[in-house]
Amino acid sequence: AVNEIFKKYVIDYFVYEYVKGRTPNPCAVCNPLIKFGDLLRKADTLSARYLATGHYAVLTQESSGPRLLLQRGRDREKDQSYFLARLSREALARTLFPLGKIDKRKIRAMAEKYDLPVARKQESQEVCFIPDGDVAAFIEQYSPGVMKSGSIVDRQGQRLGSHPGIGGITVGQRKGLGIAVGRPIYVTAIDPESNTVTVGEEGDLYGSVFIASDPHWISIDPPADPIRAWTHIRYRHPGAESTVLPLTNGSVEVRFDAPQKAITPGQLAVFYDGDTVLGSAWIDRTVQ
Repeated sequence: AVNEIFKKYVIDYFVYEYVKGRTPNPCAVCNPLIKFGDLLRKADTLSARYLATGHYAVLTQESSGPRLLLQRGRDREKDQSYFLARLSREALARTLFPLGKIDKRKIRAMAEKYDLPVARKQESQEVCFIPDGDVAAFIEQYSPGVMKSGSIVDRQGQRLGSHPGIGGITVGQRKGLGIAVGRPIYVTAIDPESNTVTVGEEGDLYGSVFIASDPHWISIDPPADPIRAWTHIRYRHPGAESTVLPLTNGSVEVRFDAPQKAITPGQLAVFYDGDTVLGSAWIDRTVQ
């Protein structure tokens, strides 16, 4: 059943990434496995050739070759190419994005004109299966006992307070830590082994180099040499110039030209050339 598949591959992943001290990206996992995986297989049973979705992204034909290129949607505020960067070329070849070249405000107006209920639909929730946004409560309910209290420490290891469990805590977080030290502090690291959350100044969040695993390339073959790319380290990150270096173990090392804030293990790094998605990889750790 779809619900069981969703539970196994999306919700279980979501919960246990947090338990491992990482910040999951469920949409980027759900898209290739469920929406463009099981749903495409369902399309096969209906003899349907294509799957059309409402994602704000664009597919274009490569000018000098046979590949389809995944590109940013015209409405940059709503562009969802980031979340589609794990899709296979085979899935993309059977997908249509009819909204990709239209501004979302125009879509709303068209829906209003035809009196469609979606004209007044609220924006999508960040995590569809946690409508109230309380990640920690969801994790505790879904997997009772997995949330264990631990220490919040500064960079010198001095204990500043405690947390109820690392589930729902993410690198870069400022609010909801339950401690006050007279100045803004941010989560800079999460250690699942010791169940410790480290906090520091905003400046401590910046880094330039990270390692990312399981790279997936769409518009290019796996590179043998370093490439230049505009890299996003989360959906709302504006992106920045970088060099992506393939490593012998199959991972990649990404070096930003300028330090970036809150490079977060578990999040998806997506590599662009202009508007075109080159590929993506999962952030594992920063390199000092």
